[in-house]
Amino acid sequence: MRWIISIKSLPLAFALSLLTFLSSAGTPALSAQTTADQSTRKTAKETAGAVGEVQRNLRRTHVVEVFEANRDAVVNVNTTTIVRQRFGMSENDPFFRRFFGSQPFERDVRRTSLGSGFIIHEAGYVVTNAHVVDGADQIDVTLSDGRELRARVLASDPRNDLAVLRVEGDDGQPVSLQRAELGDSSDLMIGEPVVAIGNPLGYEHSVTSGIVSALNRTLPVTREWKLDGLLQTDASINPGNSGGPLLNAYGQVIGINTAIRGDAQNIGFSIPVNRLRELIPELLSPLIHNQVDLGGRVVEDRAIQPPAELDVKLWWSAGGEQPLELTHINGEPVRDIVDAYVTLMRVAEVGEPVTLEGDGVIRQVFADRPKLDNAQRVVQSAMGVRARKLQPADRQRMNLEGVSGVKVTDIERGGPAQRGGLRVDDVIVQVGRHRVASIEDLALLLSQVAEGTQADIYIVREGRLGMTRITLRRPDYGST
Repeated sequence: MRWIISIKSLPLAFALSLLTFLSSAGTPALSAQTTADQSTRKTAKETAGAVGEVQRNLRRTHVVEVFEANRDAVVNVNTTTIVRQRFGMSENDPFFRRFFGSQPFERDVRRTSLGSGFIIHEAGYVVTNAHVVDGADQIDVTLSDGRELRARVLASDPRNDLAVLRVEGDDGQPVSLQRAELGDSSDLMIGEPVVAIGNPLGYEHSVTSGIVSALNRTLPVTREWKLDGLLQTDASINPGNSGGPLLNAYGQVIGINTAIRGDAQNIGFSIPVNRLRELIPELLSPLIHNQVDLGGRVVEDRAIQPPAELDVKLWWSAGGEQPLELTHINGEPVRDIVDAYVTLMRVAEVGEPVTLEGDGVIRQVFADRPKLDNAQRVVQSAMGVRARKLQPADRQRMNLEGVSGVKVTDIERGGPAQRGGLRVDDVIVQVGRHRVASIEDLALLLSQVAEGTQADIYIVREGRLGMTRITLRRPDYGST
């Protein structure tokens, strides 16, 4: 069993450094004195105007333009965690004994933390780091105009330190926000300029700039966990930048800021944006979130037209059918993999038709419900446990207010769960990248993986969040 160490003290920002050189030629001398004086005065006036014009251009660098283009797409992520803390008075101190007695007491303590994030879709989908929101009882997102919106975690991938949040307006009303443009991190150059926007130490929408210092870095987080394939940058960064965007000179997101080296200066790390793109089909899966099966998936192909123009093609892939180049879903144009899956996330009813269009071809599919006749049987056969949904009485007894999950009630001797270190009364809160709120959620997730898969199981035990990895067996879908 590995207990997760918070890395909220490892936020990240990145810096961009731009040097501009200006040279001007001298003024040639003239033969006549009067003409020379007039010419000198004219040249000085023209030179002053020219210098002023150059200075105005120098002030509006691409750092300014990148910030102005993305300011409204970057958000502050504020989390609140409520923990039950035990307070004990010293029996040897007569002052405390006189006024408070010697009996210890408990009370709820609110702990807050700050992070950053950015909007990936107008409908209120936000990306941040998993370590920014893990374990939070309340998440609030603050926009550039000062509005504060409540957010919830849709999916979290602690191993890649990525999470997707959903924000809504008052009373659950839909929102329309400015999104950041996702770029491509496959052709990054060491030395190219980058810009970071974030919330260091609570200073909202702070901008730093620098370069890409290195590619494909590995950052050990614990003895058993490391982040690899990271971008390195030379930013001067502070706590609170975690989850914010790292942008190229054209204002495209090319990384998600995640950590720094605390024992060094100007060594920061960012998750390449292509990793986020690759995870979107799982993070925004209609099958997992809405329990509807569409019988296929969206695949994204990208080609970069230098210097930074991105040519994106989407394909619908379903079983043995010919892939369909996808341009519209239910009549709405789709730009990229995020747009496609946000649109599919609106499909929530069994039998609901979904119209797929592209290249003059129209194809219709229908939402189906995954067939799980006995969720308990699936869980027991795959993991070797019996479990039930966490009840209000459990939360009160175990001091788990605000926690959703399934409580382990029995463990098979020698089964996958026992070999992985699970115990009775452990609360399973997440499998892989997805939260678990019921036994049906858990069974559905287990049904999507093959026999022999090593699954990351996140549990709460005695108020601590931990992770273990177990090797799953083939689920039994029997109806008895």
